Amino acid sequence: HGISKEDFENTRDFVMNYSKLWVQTQNRRLGFALDSKFYGTEFFIDKLEKELKSMTVDDVNRVIKKYLQFQNAKVAMIAGDAKDLKEKVLNNAESPIKYATQPTQTILDEDKDIINYQLNINKSAIRVVPVKELFEK
Repeated sequence: HGISKEDFENTRDFVMNYSKLWVQTQNRRLGFALDSKFYGTEFFIDKLEKELKSMTVDDVNRVIKKYLQFQNAKVAMIAGDAKDLKEKVLNNAESPIKYATQPTQTILDEDKDIINYQLNINKSAIRVVPVKELFEK
């Protein structure tokens, strides 16, 4: 169903404010300035804020509908014991969520659905890649 207007606005505001932290140091500002110059764009943080301000929830939901589909999603996961993770994913093992602080009841109610969500993964599509080989290709 896409993202709600309230969630969209909260996320947009968070990204606009948080992105300013990306350029707190002179070295980071210089890095973003060099990237912007290389790509021929205005300063990235300014561009990000301008584009986020002009974006609407309808824009985001249109893009979600067009590009974000679970049928062809590809995910990379890093794990200490990847073979065990693979087995758990393939067997739809329960995955309880642990929080550092007590979440709201609404979140706990949503978690009940997530904990036992059936992934229905294509077994032949899962590959365990040793970390030494991960970035070689």
